[in-house]
Amino acid sequence: MDKASTIYLLTFIRNRDRATLQQLVMNYRPNGTEMDTVIRTIQKNYLERVWIL
Repeated sequence: MDKASTIYLLTFIRNRDRATLQQLVMNYRPNGTEMDTVIRTIQKNYLERVWIL
């Protein structure tokens, strides 16, 4: 798992910071780890829900 991606994801979770999550989703590059699945799921939900949170 990419360390920078993990930090961004944890920052979002702790602070509910949508800008941080959007930055992660928009700039993430798949690297063959479990984080790829996490990011794909977030991207799918982001595109479907368009931040109804």
